Amino acid sequence: VADEQLRTVFVKERPEELKRLGQMISIPKEALDEPPWVGGGNGGAEQSPAVSTGSIEAEAWEALFELTAVRSTASFFAAARSETPFDEVVVLSATRQKAPFPGGRLHLELRRRRRGQLGVGAGFSVQDRAAADAAFLVRQAETTEGEESFHVAVDAPGIPPTSVRQLAFVSQKGVGKTAKQLRDLLSKGGREDLLHMYFDDVAEFSVLVGVNISGEVGLDPKHVVGLSLTS
Repeated sequence: VADEQLRTVFVKERPEELKRLGQMISIPKEALDEPPWVGGGNGGAEQSPAVSTGSIEAEAWEALFELTAVRSTASFFAAARSETPFDEVVVLSATRQKAPFPGGRLHLELRRRRRGQLGVGAGFSVQDRAAADAAFLVRQAETTEGEESFHVAVDAPGIPPTSVRQLAFVSQKGVGKTAKQLRDLLSKGGREDLLHMYFDDVAEFSVLVGVNISGEVGLDPKHVVGLSLTS
């Protein structure tokens, strides 16, 4: 039912209409008043929390989002398609793997999802899903004007699947960009394979754990346990 509504109702609404739709649903005020995420991300878009603090799982994924490699890879993935559903969310997860040692690589995966698909079958009440969906609609309507940010969620044990964060688009160096600027970079000659990888529904990449001799800074090894990796 939710997927059918997304296809036949919400996909054709203008930003101002989406905002009214979100406001029509009665939800607790605190559901719309989450504090801004104050992690060390680059770029000018407001950063909102995708995970709550206070657990080793939350700290591990927050540490991953601090890495420029994670933010930039997710940015190119989100920007690769010029036309996407208004409620598209990029979902970040760790692939099945043994826990990497310092100097090894942590393998991650990006997938495209619709907002209504998050948390399906996870035991959330109708009220919880309605509140989360309405809050997302309002925020999306308020940010539809530009191409400076996108939405990300985490698929991992200990992390609420319906929690969504807003991230600024950034380049490989962590410099703020628009989605079009990133698409233009991917469209340059000789980058066809790279464009194809980012254009797909799923993309895999890896980040360093620890620091290597070239000076590349990766995920602090202490956070690996919080990712609940399985092989």
